[in-house]
Amino acid sequence: MLVSKDDVICGKPINRVTARRHLVEVVERARAYNCDPGRLLAIREVAVFGSYLDPGAGHLRDLDLAVSVVRRESDPDLYVRKVLAYARASGRRFDAFHELLYWPTRELRMFLKNRSPAIRVTSDVGQLTDRYKIIYLDSEDPHAIPPPPNAMAEC
Repeated sequence: MLVSKDDVICGKPINRVTARRHLVEVVERARAYNCDPGRLLAIREVAVFGSYLDPGAGHLRDLDLAVSVVRRESDPDLYVRKVLAYARASGRRFDAFHELLYWPTRELRMFLKNRSPAIRVTSDVGQLTDRYKIIYLDSEDPHAIPPPPNAMAEC
């Protein structure tokens, strides 16, 4: 089994107050992201799961979040062209072509985490557990730019 650096638990445990603050800040960042017309993706929902849902847990290892993301562009060819232009305009250096293609998703995760080692982001909570709580829905955000009705999910 391969383990990435994101899978390794780094740092000390966080208390519930800190976890709650992180949760509120992630929702604020999701709202800001979804009202930015320059973004290529849209956040459909954010759910919290794991030890945060256990009221008896005083200290948590991390804050586990599942984020559902869709593309704002429904034409696959146009989406790829936009992604390549977006990645190049970012000013970042990419060592491989696939890094350019996945830049919008990586950037979104980085944006939500805001450099916090205590926040863990995954894409599909349903594969991990059936115990989760949705904390953000784009359909309930009046300022979110709605994705097209046939929006394709992004991993």
